[in-house]
Amino acid sequence: GKVGGWVGYGGDSVCRIAREPTAKKNALLTTFSDASPDPHAHRGIRIDFKKPISRNAFRFIHFDYKLDRQVKTLGCFLQDEENNMWRVFFGPAITGKWARSVVRESSFKFGWGEKPPGNRASKIVRLYLFVETPKVNTRSRFRLFFDNVTLSRKPPPAEPVESIDSGPITPRKRYLLLDSRLINSTKNARLAVGTVTKHPANPLFGQDLPWEQTIHHMYANVVFDTSDKLYKIWYFTTISGPPKQADWGRHVTPGRLAPGESRQGNCATLYAESADGIRWKKPPLDVYRYKGQPTNIVVWGTHGTGIFKDPRATDPQRRFKRISGRHPHGRLDAAFSVDGIRWGKRFPIAEARGDTHNNALWAPDLKKYVAFTREYPPPGIRTVLRMESRDFIKWSKPVEVLRGPIEAQTYSMPVFRYADVYLGLVAIFHTSGKLHGRVTTELAWSPDTKIWRRIDRGQPLIPLSNTVGDINWGCVYAASRPVVLKDKIRIYYSGQKKTHDWNDGWLCLATLRTDGWAGYVPRNASQPAVLVTKPILCNGKTLRLTADVHDGGSVRVSVLDTTGRPLGKSSTLTSNITQGVAAKVAAFRGMRICVRMDIRNAQVYSLGFTK
Repeated sequence: GKVGGWVGYGGDSVCRIAREPTAKKNALLTTFSDASPDPHAHRGIRIDFKKPISRNAFRFIHFDYKLDRQVKTLGCFLQDEENNMWRVFFGPAITGKWARSVVRESSFKFGWGEKPPGNRASKIVRLYLFVETPKVNTRSRFRLFFDNVTLSRKPPPAEPVESIDSGPITPRKRYLLLDSRLINSTKNARLAVGTVTKHPANPLFGQDLPWEQTIHHMYANVVFDTSDKLYKIWYFTTISGPPKQADWGRHVTPGRLAPGESRQGNCATLYAESADGIRWKKPPLDVYRYKGQPTNIVVWGTHGTGIFKDPRATDPQRRFKRISGRHPHGRLDAAFSVDGIRWGKRFPIAEARGDTHNNALWAPDLKKYVAFTREYPPPGIRTVLRMESRDFIKWSKPVEVLRGPIEAQTYSMPVFRYADVYLGLVAIFHTSGKLHGRVTTELAWSPDTKIWRRIDRGQPLIPLSNTVGDINWGCVYAASRPVVLKDKIRIYYSGQKKTHDWNDGWLCLATLRTDGWAGYVPRNASQPAVLVTKPILCNGKTLRLTADVHDGGSVRVSVLDTTGRPLGKSSTLTSNITQGVAAKVAAFRGMRICVRMDIRNAQVYSLGFTK
């Protein structure tokens, strides 16, 4: 049919085919200003179909777009034969890079038309894709590219991915193979998440105190405090439960150590500790009291608190740092503490919905604190936002960095640094299909906390139980960061028996082998997987490898020069190895070498050099 520029509420919009330089392809470009006689300015494209299309002919509408400026919202209209308009708004758009938006046909709501409330049996004749500018009449001009606009019965393919610039590989102590910057080529290989083992002592604790109304999500923050030689956890609960549940909050009063600020909402942050990370105690503290008696409540009126101990802090009063949402939602706060129990007054740092596991960390390569929170734009797609700060007081505006499709939404993402990359434990909220209403935890990685890649999408790192009624059947939410031990990694998480709702929750533990977040395995098990790295500086005497080798499996390791020519003989590993010797490379010290791995019935996670 026809394609052209479109404006709502007056203004201009020019549409043409143009070259998009980043993706190096032709795409549909619309350019427009925010000049408008109305308080609103909708700008975009209009697609007239050659013939009317039945709404039964498609279930999804998806398209790729690239926008050069921040806008208020991204939207889509359908116009039918009876001149009715059906609409959906996606919320804030991603700017500066190609992204994909997906909407189900069933998500469109009747807007206006000749025959309200609209006849869903009427065929579709026109499609509008547009944005609403943040303001009007500011003399700003926008460039908006569209490509691959599709109406389909099947879910869309994976969204477009812009390359991560790598350049020469910076020397490190260890190289995780999940870092795509290391990989030069693969054959019959795929990157698969590692295998966790759930602890036999699970659950470690549940809600057994009167003020622990629902610790369903828990949003746990676990640290091993080397000063006190204690595991410490801060976790979330509602004090006043859903309708028809008792209001325990009316019995809670400030204690001697309370910060002296006004009460907010019905949520709280609780504290527990453990000598071994398995057996936990909930100490009575005099921060807040219940019916006059000490409790383990350390913060009142926060939603989805993230707490960590900052080893960089020069002021002991700021040794522990906190970021949290409010209740009601809409603003993020921060606070400081000397011990994680006695907190100073909160102060506002940003505007965001924040009803998630807000969390923060120090990024040494950026020399900044980085925090992650959530927005919930229409039509109800949860997104991960990022912001940064040099002093934990003044923060940048939150910007979207990760979004899933509407049927598998990015609910939260605790982030931590491991082996010189950043990993995210993404909670995925499923809104359709067999997992409808349940929450799984998947893995993502980033080189800089800004660009994120999902790993083994759809495959949970911490699997749900298949048995209805198990504490891991309904939902799994990972704690803010793992506890890394010499021989394994501890991943704490909260489990729920039921689907996403106001439910009981339990603290649980899963363990992972060293470096075992994700590794390469054969795609076709009957053939070996072949992986070749990019040139890496050889700065040691031995090449070390971490891999799981199963029965009858092997990993053959070959050292190559930068042209692919073998340097010496290859070696073959036939058993599990953790940073074990794979090859002697002293003769190549100071050279850049490539490592080739032929993988049979095995999974390879990392490599490195020892001096």
